[in-house]
Amino acid sequence: MILKYGFLFGLICIVLALKPFSLDDFGELNQLESVVVSSDDKITLYVASQMDLKRDKTIRSIWKIEDDSKPKKLIDNADNHWNPSFSSDGTWIFYLSDVSGDSQLWRINRNGGNSTRITDFEGGIIKYSISPDQKSAVFLAKIGKMIPNSNTGILPPMVITRFQSVRDGDGFLYGNLSTQIFSIDLETKSHSQLSFGSFDNWCPTYSPNGKLISFLSKRRGKFPDKNYFIDVYLMDANGRNTKKVNTKSGVDGGPDLGEPECPVWSLDSQFLVWVTTRSQRCLQCTPSGLTLLDISNGMERELADVDATIKKIAWARDGGSLLGIMYGDQESQLVRVSLGDAKKVDVLTSGAGVVSSFAIKSNGIVYLKGTQERKDDLYEYPGGRNLTFSNPWILERSMGINVDVSFSSDNNEVHGMMVIPCDRKEGAKLPLLIRAHGGPAWQFFKELQIEWQVYAASGYAVLGINPRGSSGRGFEWANSIAKNWGDLDVKDVKRGIDWAISKGYADPDRIVMGGWSYGGFLTNYMIASDSRIKAAVSGAASGNILGMYGIDQYASTYDSDFGAPWANFEVYERISFPFLKANRISTPTLFMCGGSDYNVPCAGSQQMYQALQNLNISTQLVIYPSQHHHLSVPSYSLDVISRSADWFNIHISGKTIPIPDPVPQPNHLDQGKLLIVFIVLSTIFFATTLVLSFFLWRASRRDDSKLEEENTLIQDYD
Repeated sequence: MILKYGFLFGLICIVLALKPFSLDDFGELNQLESVVVSSDDKITLYVASQMDLKRDKTIRSIWKIEDDSKPKKLIDNADNHWNPSFSSDGTWIFYLSDVSGDSQLWRINRNGGNSTRITDFEGGIIKYSISPDQKSAVFLAKIGKMIPNSNTGILPPMVITRFQSVRDGDGFLYGNLSTQIFSIDLETKSHSQLSFGSFDNWCPTYSPNGKLISFLSKRRGKFPDKNYFIDVYLMDANGRNTKKVNTKSGVDGGPDLGEPECPVWSLDSQFLVWVTTRSQRCLQCTPSGLTLLDISNGMERELADVDATIKKIAWARDGGSLLGIMYGDQESQLVRVSLGDAKKVDVLTSGAGVVSSFAIKSNGIVYLKGTQERKDDLYEYPGGRNLTFSNPWILERSMGINVDVSFSSDNNEVHGMMVIPCDRKEGAKLPLLIRAHGGPAWQFFKELQIEWQVYAASGYAVLGINPRGSSGRGFEWANSIAKNWGDLDVKDVKRGIDWAISKGYADPDRIVMGGWSYGGFLTNYMIASDSRIKAAVSGAASGNILGMYGIDQYASTYDSDFGAPWANFEVYERISFPFLKANRISTPTLFMCGGSDYNVPCAGSQQMYQALQNLNISTQLVIYPSQHHHLSVPSYSLDVISRSADWFNIHISGKTIPIPDPVPQPNHLDQGKLLIVFIVLSTIFFATTLVLSFFLWRASRRDDSKLEEENTLIQDYD
């Protein structure tokens, strides 16, 4: 279908002369998140983040939709605001902001006016919950940070006793450095500490009746960091009588899963539900379930017993069911979870795309969804009415053509997606860029990837494959590469390259590859396995897993997934072949990393860089100063794209083919060009209609003639 009608897409590109996607578009892009709705349903809030390329920082702002009005900024300034919530009566809007330096809690009336800062906690706060009576709040904050000597300014030695010695964002976990729970009186602004110890806590949340606070904590054993168990706790609203309440599964935890999902209270405070750990075997691979706790009797039962992950849960207003987001094959959908039938999960939304956030109203749901043609916007369920259009500028860009990808590898059907230039001529073989996702238990979703569009505008076919080991297709698919990274997933990527070549999209002599995090790991595995890769970019990765043990944040993951190196050396040797057998590599490779990344430290990139230097293979190492695993400085993020493009282009063509620069363009589409396209497409439509009508007329005449002959024969017989 794409090949047959590709000329229409090309015609639209040419006639409209739309702008190609460029790096400057990242400064235009609004990314929406965090939807909340007031208790009276009249106000919807959401957060939009945007790169400020002049100030070289990303700014988050809170937007407000009141009744059916157009969205407008809640606070009309260029400062950073996020994580909004309403007071129980809907009068006040609370949020976090770093306008005063550190992240602090603020409050503003829903009707506007001046904002008031509530907290002034040294080092800032992380998350918060407002009490139902609006008299107090609980929040998270980090304590135990080192204090320089008052006379010399020199920091004391770091003494580490925890099992996990480092964590991205925090660095070395010395002394009593931990995340603790505090409460604050909203009137007097006095605060007190509610949790203590050298362990971390998450998600303090008041029950709707204000009597209890639920939270998560990792406290098991002498070395809590040594396992994945995060448990559910309750304390009185005054911080007393703390007790663990989960007797079976805890909450999904572990450094490779990010922040744990917070437990959610039912509106009557009778039940507490959390996203639960089903298995300690390859936790990243295991679809999570839900556990429901009856506060009155301490009884637990499991919900949503399906081979898929459901997260971001919330209670329906009537308390009769749960809502959540379920992650499937290349998509995520809004679902309703039954409280009575553990296996009953109803999918509410439909169509390819990604549902990322939602909020519940008395008569429906407001949710964020993005597709391959449109970034996230707000919609209503039921009905699908669109509430926002946050990136109208995309209509002025020449959108690459999306191609669904499916092929066989070892008798397994592998899925993926491709973007090709909209003006590609039929039969043209393009340079092929293979993108590898992080994880490994993650996936590419059917959503608009601006980076892919920028490469397509430069003439590339961009191929994203979800090989074995990816998420979205159940436990067995995700767990298939356990203790065997770089084998089955490499086979699937190779078959994906074969597919792109056999379908006529890819030039076999111009194949490049790149990825970040596990995408960089997989890139390293590929360059040590397939000489067809002519240039590669490996970001925040390693080719020597043995060499990462103890210097990154995954000590517990290595022990649970691979075993200790001295007890399972053959596993580490097998999955470290890009470094240990670097003499296989002939691909010019650019290595990148964040200078303060403790998720995958630069040591992994340094080792691979040094190996290729030793082998006299073209290579470079780029380090982004003070950056963690996810780059936060916009100019660095854009540098990754432009520098990668230069690396690819030089090594497949011998020259730099620049990423498209922005060109002068009106703020709206030229009406004359739109008219031409309308006339051309209308002519094609009417011509097609006339041809079909003619053939239908001929067919009907033929049928009438046959009917007359049959009637004549019948009359003659009579």
